Amino acid sequence: MILEFETGALGTAQTGWCDAARTYEFSVHGTEGKLVSSRQAESLRYYCPSSQVDEDAPLIEEIVDLSTYPVQNSHQHWADCIRKGIQPPLSNAATARHVTEILLAALKSSRENRTVDITSRLSVY
Repeated sequence: MILEFETGALGTAQTGWCDAARTYEFSVHGTEGKLVSSRQAESLRYYCPSSQVDEDAPLIEEIVDLSTYPVQNSHQHWADCIRKGIQPPLSNAATARHVTEILLAALKSSRENRTVDITSRLSVY
């Protein structure tokens, strides 16, 4: 799925559930570089090109400091929210609706073979 944001930035979203290597990794790619989160490394890494003209130039790699964020998996976070009686900031009805609106627009775009505008907004508190 290709997304064009109101700023003009482009994004893609894709997923697969058939990871035979079970790497449990995700990455976010942008025009300036990419972020990679890996369960094996338990880190977030930022990669960017060292040159904009030499495609064989080495990548610059930086480890993103996550020390201000608690180390817990999604199940621990879910149980914590139940104990505290709070809604998770990103896994709630508003987020589910937002994601559903985007996916339904993508389905419509595919079926009609055209770009579909959406005005869905998400406020993270």
